[in-house]
Amino acid sequence: MRAFLLLFFTTALGFNTDISYAQAQVNVESLGEITVDEVFQLITEQTKYNFLYPEGLFSDLPKVKLLKGLIKVDKLIAQSIPESQFNVVLSEGDTIIIERSKSVNQISVSGTVTDASGTPIPYVYIRVKGTTKGVATDFDGYYKIAITSTNNVLIFNSLGFKDKEVLVGDRLIVDVVLENDVTELDAVEVVSTGYQKIAKERSAGSFSKPDMSIAKDRTYSMNILQRIDGLVAGLTINNSPGAASNPYLIRGLTSIGTFGANNVSASDYDGDTALNPGTNRSPLFVVDGIPTNNISFINPQDVEDITVLKDATAASIWGARAANGVIVVTTKKASNNRKLTINYDAFTNIQGRPELDYQPYMNSADFIQAAREVFDPVSYPFEQLNAYTFGGSGIPPHLRTLYAEYMGEISSEVANARLDSLSSLSNRRQIRDIWYRQAIQSNHTLTLSAGGVKHSIYSSLAYTDTKNSRPGDSDKQFKLNIRQDYRFNDRISAFLITDFIKSKALTKNNLDIDYGFFPYQLFQNENGEHISIPYMGLLTDDVRADFEARSKVNLNYNPLDERDYADLNSDVFNGRFIGGVDIGIFENLNFLGTYSYIQGARKSTNYINPESYIVRSELAQFTVADTPDDIPQYFLPDTGGRYTEGHTSNRNFTIRNQLSYDNSWSEGKHQLSILLGQEAQEQLTESSSTVVRGYNPLLQTSLPIDYAFLENEGLENPVMPNFGTISTLTDDYFVQSEILTRFTSYYTNAGYTLDKKYTFNGSWRRDKSNLFGLDKSAQNKPSWSVGTKWAVGRENFLSGFKNLNFLDLRATYGITGNAPTPGVSSTYDILRPQTEYTVLSNRIPLTISTPGNPKLTWERTSTLNLGIDFGIYDRINASVDVYRKMTDDLLGQLPLNIFSGFTSAIGNFGSLENKGVELTLNTKNIETQNFSWTTLFTMAYNKNKITALELPGEVTTGDQKVDLAYLKGFPAFAVFAYDYKGLDAEGDPLVQLQDGTITKEPNITSADDILFMGTAQPVWSGGLSNTFSYKGFNLSINAIYNLGHVMRRDVTTNFSGLLESVPFTDFANRWKEPGDELVTNIPYYDPTGALSGDTRDIDYYIKGNQNVLDASYIKLRDITLSYRLPKEFLQKINVKDLTLRFSVSNVLLWTANKYDIDPEFQFSSLSRGVRALRTNQGSVALGLHFSL
Repeated sequence: MRAFLLLFFTTALGFNTDISYAQAQVNVESLGEITVDEVFQLITEQTKYNFLYPEGLFSDLPKVKLLKGLIKVDKLIAQSIPESQFNVVLSEGDTIIIERSKSVNQISVSGTVTDASGTPIPYVYIRVKGTTKGVATDFDGYYKIAITSTNNVLIFNSLGFKDKEVLVGDRLIVDVVLENDVTELDAVEVVSTGYQKIAKERSAGSFSKPDMSIAKDRTYSMNILQRIDGLVAGLTINNSPGAASNPYLIRGLTSIGTFGANNVSASDYDGDTALNPGTNRSPLFVVDGIPTNNISFINPQDVEDITVLKDATAASIWGARAANGVIVVTTKKASNNRKLTINYDAFTNIQGRPELDYQPYMNSADFIQAAREVFDPVSYPFEQLNAYTFGGSGIPPHLRTLYAEYMGEISSEVANARLDSLSSLSNRRQIRDIWYRQAIQSNHTLTLSAGGVKHSIYSSLAYTDTKNSRPGDSDKQFKLNIRQDYRFNDRISAFLITDFIKSKALTKNNLDIDYGFFPYQLFQNENGEHISIPYMGLLTDDVRADFEARSKVNLNYNPLDERDYADLNSDVFNGRFIGGVDIGIFENLNFLGTYSYIQGARKSTNYINPESYIVRSELAQFTVADTPDDIPQYFLPDTGGRYTEGHTSNRNFTIRNQLSYDNSWSEGKHQLSILLGQEAQEQLTESSSTVVRGYNPLLQTSLPIDYAFLENEGLENPVMPNFGTISTLTDDYFVQSEILTRFTSYYTNAGYTLDKKYTFNGSWRRDKSNLFGLDKSAQNKPSWSVGTKWAVGRENFLSGFKNLNFLDLRATYGITGNAPTPGVSSTYDILRPQTEYTVLSNRIPLTISTPGNPKLTWERTSTLNLGIDFGIYDRINASVDVYRKMTDDLLGQLPLNIFSGFTSAIGNFGSLENKGVELTLNTKNIETQNFSWTTLFTMAYNKNKITALELPGEVTTGDQKVDLAYLKGFPAFAVFAYDYKGLDAEGDPLVQLQDGTITKEPNITSADDILFMGTAQPVWSGGLSNTFSYKGFNLSINAIYNLGHVMRRDVTTNFSGLLESVPFTDFANRWKEPGDELVTNIPYYDPTGALSGDTRDIDYYIKGNQNVLDASYIKLRDITLSYRLPKEFLQKINVKDLTLRFSVSNVLLWTANKYDIDPEFQFSSLSRGVRALRTNQGSVALGLHFSL
């Protein structure tokens, strides 16, 4: 009879165990163990509920152990009887009916859960209505659940989205789209470490994710990292030309590198990542789980997500490469059970010409006047200037005229007429129009995606055409990207990424010229004919005539002709293959394998025509003829050109095997994830180059050269000697190099969350590499981290704060590392060949370039991070982080005892500290049915200090200190200056010493006399983004700022000798006569100063504190206006989406300096300010996007 009642109630009345009695509680007054029947009797006595079940149903169950206190009825029932053995149903009349489960036929239902934009939602909890058993979606939004009837209803629940109930019916695939819940800001945000994807709420780490909706519409760069400028707190993107070795910094500088090379920038073979000798300063870049040195191959349209890992808990899983932070890029993939979708995106960005007038050079009239004023033919006689010196140049027209007047060759009237004629000329329009053009970049990307039950595919085809500002140059790139995902069954899935890039670039032999060239010198006459400018070559007119007569080689120079006499072609191919498999070994335990192979190759060819000045002048250097009547004897081919061919290949493979355990039980009260893995990686870069002479491009032949003779012995008394009285030839005919890096690693990572409130994280990793010393003390230094997170906002004591959406507190601590650059240091001595030929049978000896250091280890960075995340009023959420980073074992030149045979070697020689605060603030200012306004504000403060540093030598003089960028007790990128006190009555610069003495005596300053002016790296950085939406219109306004740093001002540096270069306009304001020291601080131009050199020090002015400026600036980075055509119209033309875009970039600038210097284009070279040409400012872009 009871069985009949149970069946009747459950089928006819549709009883369920939803939250009807979930809030009821029972008070357990004493500890003890009681039977299940006694448990239900206790519930009946204290609540309104009664129980209906067969007698003796629980006789085989153990007693229930109770603890004192309040406990909810649903939890007490779940504690008393196994869910898998009994069905529990609540009927009318508050009767709870219980029956032992019977075996039934189960139906397997699967599907994908996404948001309105089609993005998969992870961690969606799905259960069958009327039961307590459920499952959760994975990171692809996929789920699979067993049901007992097609009448079952599935309930979908996820933070940040509204609950949804779906009747299964006769479907085996149930895809669901969840609607955003605007009242719940604490949505599940997924972050990627490169090894795993985790919900941000389950990690204590400091992660940041840029707003990709802003980044995807930024078209001023095809570099995805440039597009997130200002969107991530703590990520400083420094576009200054002087920051080539560290354009991206996360939380300040954590590595210094090898002294002697820190101001030298070099690019790798594909021109993206600048290398710093000794160590790497940039973050580790990870694309689809694989580390890479080059991020430029990523098409921004293919990027799905970017996660920036900033503290140890977030990044320590990357071990000895994570000290600089990690940027993880995840590319797009298709979802299952999706029809074919076609997307097309295109833009054209008109970047314009460089701002040539940004550099304040003198015009023709001012320059000729200055040349007249400082001309000194006595100190610099014509015979000396006219003599041949290899590496010199000809005599420009203004000096030739002044000398001709002085020597009496022409009258003063004729000289004045010639100089006045030069004063009236201006080549600035010709420089702008002949040597530069409008820079334009355009991109077209076509993507197709579709997915079935077992297989999904995403593919993109992109074409990028980049025309820089130099005429004739071209750069075209084609990119094909395909990602396929396979789901073979419930336990096995796999993916395969195949990515191909093909690019071809042409670089013409354009003259590197700007308004700093002689302003009167034209390049074309009025008929458009090219003008010869022989003084731009290596020889004066008289010397050139003699050399031409003897060598029978034309040594004239025509710059516009030279542009067509040489071409540099580069051809790059890159293939990226990444595969992975996910195998469910047991429930919640998976094996994850990731395997990659990346192959890159670049071929460059440079053919220099025999008509080129390079080939002609080199031939004259290896020609012997004593008189013009002699028959010249050529030791280089006198026919054919010079051909250089270079090859660079990259090979990179990664093997990663890991076990992943991820389980949630007791309705999500306990969440545990464990990762255990092994990884091996090898990177091999090989390069070679070959140079041949006498090359015939039609026959593809070259002529032989006696390198042994020309290099080892040299050619005596040639027409145009390049080394004293002889000429030598470098053996550049063949060069080869190889760089090999290997890592093998073991790692583990674990996270546990209790009651969705208390999270604990830990990680450990050990790296072994050929970059470290073999000593165990060097190799056996694991990186690790611990962290905890408290979701305070979910505590009951804060339940009364209705306007508090969430409140989380975080704390982490851990160790990460940074490895030396390959080839810089090693356990063993690093040898290099001395390629100069010797008399010992032409055998090539070896020399030690770097002595070995078996105890060399990676730089060790410990990071303490405290953070708070909160959301209030359903409109505001923010994250604040405070951190302290300590880096020990800095790599650099470690001083050695001179009796070792070396003054220094690469070793661990210092430490530095970074402290900082970061803020990310998101607000929904206005949100109505048709209009919304949101704001993103990021702010980062970083204070850097070098706490220990063993310099190769002691710093005692001011001349030494003023040029340093790294010194103990000061921040990295320190800027030092003389205490400049203006000019004396003779126009010489004065400096003040620490004791108050003011003097102009050279070489008198000590280290204590030098002023610390600040750091060249921004102290405050961030961005402000405002997005306005009205119906189909969207307006995005983004500004970035960098504050609190300094820069050196670019000033005239030549104050002696002949005026053979064009100075800045302020040169006209220099000291000229007594009394001028009261109105100017620019020194007197002393033509004889270069000869005497012991009466004054011009560096007191050039490197003085008055020329160190505040480098703070705010720039309106971009404004983008887009319009999405109405949905009704799109439906008529069968188009899902059609959006038009218009944007302008770098349009407004505020600077703290009064000289209108843009700090993004200012850098220091040899401790002197250099102003680079401004490019890509005020650019305009048009774009569109449509979907089918």
